[in-house]
Amino acid sequence: MKNKIATACFILLFTSLYCTADSYNENKYQDYYNNAVTLFKANKYSSAIQEFRKVLRVKPYDNVVKNALVTAYLARAQYYTNQQNQTGKAAVDLKNALFYLKYWNSENISAKEAATINSVQNSLKEIEKNSLTPAQRFEKARILRTQGELAASAYEYAQLTHDKTYSTKAYENMADIYKTLNDELDAINSYRAAIKQEPKNALLHFKYAVLLEDIGNLDASNDEYNAALKLGENNVELLNRLEELWLSRTIENPKDASALINLGTVLQKKGDNAQAKNQYIKAMAIDPNDETANMNLASVYVSENNYQEAVNIYDNMLSKKPKDVNLLLYRGVAWEKLNNYQNAFKDYSVVLSIDPNNKVAKEAVDDIARNKFTGEQLYSYYETVANTRPEDFNAQYDCAYQLHKGHEINRAIQYYKRALAINPKSAESYINLAQIYLEQKNQAEYNNIIAIGLQNVPNNKALTELKSEVDKEASANMYNDALSYWNNKKYKEALNVFLKIPYQTPEVISSISSCYFELQDYQKSLEYANKFLSKEPNNKDMLYMAANANLELGRSDEAEKYFNSILQLDPNNQDVKNAITYLKQSKTTQKLNDAIKAYEAKDYHNAILLLDEVTKQDSKNAYAYYYKGLIYQEQNKKPEALVQFQRVVNYDPKFTMGYYSLGLALDEQERYKDAVNCYDRYLELKKEEGTLNDEYGKYAAARTQELKEYLNSNGQEN
Repeated sequence: MKNKIATACFILLFTSLYCTADSYNENKYQDYYNNAVTLFKANKYSSAIQEFRKVLRVKPYDNVVKNALVTAYLARAQYYTNQQNQTGKAAVDLKNALFYLKYWNSENISAKEAATINSVQNSLKEIEKNSLTPAQRFEKARILRTQGELAASAYEYAQLTHDKTYSTKAYENMADIYKTLNDELDAINSYRAAIKQEPKNALLHFKYAVLLEDIGNLDASNDEYNAALKLGENNVELLNRLEELWLSRTIENPKDASALINLGTVLQKKGDNAQAKNQYIKAMAIDPNDETANMNLASVYVSENNYQEAVNIYDNMLSKKPKDVNLLLYRGVAWEKLNNYQNAFKDYSVVLSIDPNNKVAKEAVDDIARNKFTGEQLYSYYETVANTRPEDFNAQYDCAYQLHKGHEINRAIQYYKRALAINPKSAESYINLAQIYLEQKNQAEYNNIIAIGLQNVPNNKALTELKSEVDKEASANMYNDALSYWNNKKYKEALNVFLKIPYQTPEVISSISSCYFELQDYQKSLEYANKFLSKEPNNKDMLYMAANANLELGRSDEAEKYFNSILQLDPNNQDVKNAITYLKQSKTTQKLNDAIKAYEAKDYHNAILLLDEVTKQDSKNAYAYYYKGLIYQEQNKKPEALVQFQRVVNYDPKFTMGYYSLGLALDEQERYKDAVNCYDRYLELKKEEGTLNDEYGKYAAARTQELKEYLNSNGQEN
């Protein structure tokens, strides 16, 4: 039985339409309106709707036009239901009508309009009896927007404004649609609602700023642009607008140092370092001591790898503020880039004298000492730290460890004992001392230190094992036994022995990593390789082991990092170069897959970045352009979407959905003849695939027929 839409629900609006047709007196748009009324009276509802929408976009708050458009939608819905039995299309038109009735300039809804709304909602419930989950409704709204049914799409989004998951996106999409339809007031309110829920969303601030600028509210627009920039959204359009803003300010007042600095900041973000530098230099000519101008200029030099010029600026600033921690840190980094580690070390040391807990300086000093200092210079650093912090266990232990590693045994013993005096429960200190005594073949001290260790840390497994090994065999014999297993390819047995060796020397750790690799436990192999590299980061063999373990685990990016570390140590290693080349070639496919996942997760910003990388590698990749087009559709960038879909069919004439999407884009731009050609080609390909009767095929066929009839009725060939 067909679902009948009762005529009664439209009587009020019909009456309004017929009674007010002559009262609409705007000369400029009277012809469009009269033409729409004529088409409506001739039951040509689709054409009437198009004409009414044209007038409403120019006169968005004219209730006469709005009611006429609503009436046309309702009449077409009745036609679809009662004469065509196309309830799906009828439901879309009911939603179109409800959008204009409930959500368009709807602050004062009359009793008559409220009755109409109630009647239309009841009719919609008769058609769509199944309720939707929020996720399903959001997807439905997205599809309607893609199909050009903007009002129906906005109606669906409006139903989600109280849903915690989708409310922000719902308001954002409604605002975009309002803006497209030229309802600026409702667009403003929707953007404000979205920003209220996500105040740190840079894209929302940017969209709101664009709208405010469009309506001439420049001060509020500038505030929103600055908020978007502060929140870190690297949007090209945003940066261009801000550049125009600050450029105009500098033209109005060439002596405005702040405007010059702000212009430089925007240019720097856009990557135009040369022009940014010019603005900072102009600002400094006005105020040579402006800290922001000086710091920003130094940052430009740093980005250009001109570290000496950056140092010169920092020198000048530090001459006035010698205890500025940030300046000292910046100069320290610049000295490091110039390979002047002595000066860098001095700057970081000054920072620590001012702020002993400064984490950055601590790590930098430690890194330089560990990786750039050698021999006595390294030992002197650790001894200085230990002697200036006599109550610091870590300072004593680290000093002992470095001396131990450098075979400065007697000095190492002294600091291990200091460490134990501070923390008698440090098992590592007992174990390392035991190792020293074992290497010295001082069995008495070896036994004694293990006994003292077990008194203070009685449940320590490593010390307990060491004690038991005293009565069995020396650890050296254990290593030799494990090595024998290894040489005979008995990796499991070798691993068992290596793991039991009480003190894990670098050789033991590397052997454990190798055993796990041969046993195909690549995660464990990587764990021990990294443990080794934490002590000896420049060991090429273990870097290679870590790279291969990451490859086996499918972590190509991590593997490439290790291979690059090897190349820094051995630039002519051809095997490593070949491995890196292979990894880079395999990334294009992975990036496309990652982009598709980002698109499906609605992470459009990162999806576009990934797709740009794909097209740089493969300029004819149709799938990349297809997903770009889908994203631009979602972002309401219709011309950009059309360009992408055109590229899809150019590069892959058999790409079925490319023709469908291109047809939709052309259709939405009212390029009906071109749209028909795309739909026809789409249907040809669908027929070849045997999928002509699915939802998309049916829609394309119906829409093609509708467009052809429209073109013929207007005297156009299709």
